[in-house]
Amino acid sequence: MIIAGGLCKKLRKSVSAFNPQKCTFLETVSVELQTSKLTLARKSNVYKKWGWSTEQILLGFTKWPKFMQLSESSVTAGMDFLVSKMGLSSSCVADRPKLLSYSLARRIITRTSVLEVLVAKGLIKDGYGVHAMIAINENEFLRKYVTCFKDEAPGLMKLYQEKLSFKITLRQALLLRYIKCISQLRD
Repeated sequence: MIIAGGLCKKLRKSVSAFNPQKCTFLETVSVELQTSKLTLARKSNVYKKWGWSTEQILLGFTKWPKFMQLSESSVTAGMDFLVSKMGLSSSCVADRPKLLSYSLARRIITRTSVLEVLVAKGLIKDGYGVHAMIAINENEFLRKYVTCFKDEAPGLMKLYQEKLSFKITLRQALLLRYIKCISQLRD
C-alpha cells in the first residue's frame, strides 16, 4: 500500500478499511494506486491544519477514500465555509468527508442560503443538520426545504432559483471566456 507514513500501517491493521465485501474496497485500491505517497502526505497535512487527527483521516478514508484526491484548494474552501461560516465543527466534517466533494458554489452555498432564510423565519431550528441538507438529492431537497414552506416563506423558491441561475450564469461566463482564450491562442 502507498499510504503515507504511519497511515499505511494503521490502514493495514484496519480490517474494515480493506474489506473486499464493502463497496469502498475498489475505491480504496484505486486511490492508493493513483495517488503518490508525497501527495497523500500533503493532503493529510491540509486536513490536519483543520484539526483532524490521524484517526479521523483514517476513518474518513474508510468511509469515502476519494476525499484524499480532492484538491487542496477545494478542501480549504469547503472547510472554511462549512466550519467558519456555517458553524459546523471540523470533526463533523471529518465524520462526513463526502461533504467536501459537493460544489461549494452550485450546491453548498445555494442550499445554505435557503437554510438561513428558514432559520431567520423560525421555520427550522438553528443548528439544524446542514450536512443532511447538503447531501440529499435535488428533488428531495426541494420537497423537504423549499416547496413545503411555500406558504410560510413565499419567496424561497425564487431565492433558490436566483442563486442557482447566478451560479449557472457565472459558469457560462467562465466557459465563454475560456473558449475565447482558446480561439485567440489558435489564431
